[in-house]
Parts: sequence; structure tokens; C-alpha cells
Amino acid sequence: MRLFLWITAIAAFLFLGYLFFLWSQVKEPTFIRYKEFGINIPTQYEIHGIDVSRYQSTIAWKEVQQMKVKNIQLGFAFIKATEGSSMVDPLFKRNWKKAKEAGMVRGAYHFFQPRKDGKSQ
Repeated sequence: MRLFLWITAIAAFLFLGYLFFLWSQVKEPTFIRYKEFGINIPTQYEIHGIDVSRYQSTIAWKEVQQMKVKNIQLGFAFIKATEGSSMVDPLFKRNWKKAKEAGMVRGAYHFFQPRKDGKSQ
């Protein structure tokens, strides 16, 4: 009986230690405000990037590439190319070219519309 109590106590202690370890790994995200661009940047990631489309209008890519707040700098940009089955972002070509000229790592993306046929998109 005494051995059972010891084993139960040790198991409970180990379980509580495990729960504490899990709790310590979960952190609330923290952000730094980059007021020049009006964006909040999460601090817990190694690399940061942005997603742009026609809605950002004309982008000063050199400024984006040089942007730095504390020790955080943008490392890449995802640029919207298309949406749905027929929309081509009118600023895609410009953004793609200017981002490259500014030295940004870039990627293009298609904005899928879930209510439309997947094959036609």
C-alpha cells in the first residue's frame, strides 16, 4: 500500500511537471508597432514578410526593403497575382518587378474563392 502511494505521488508530480512545461511553451504573441507603415509586427518569428495586392496601391519597395524596427526586418513579400477565375491583379507586374529591383525575396499567389468552382480557378 505504501509503495502504491509513493508511485502515485511521483506520477502526479511528474504529470504536474509536464503540464507546467506545456504551459510554459504557450506564449501570448507580442507585437511591435511599425508606425511608418501602420502595421503591427509579431516578434516571435525568425523571418517576417508582407502580403500585397492592388489594395495597397503604389508601394515604395525600396522603403519596404529597408524597413527595420528594433531587430526586425522584412525578408519576403507575397504578391497577389490572380483571384477567382478571371481577375488579374492590375498591379501585379509592377509589384513583381519593383520588389525584385529592391532586392526583396518574393512569391506570387492566387486568391482562391471558395464559393466558385475549384477547377475553373
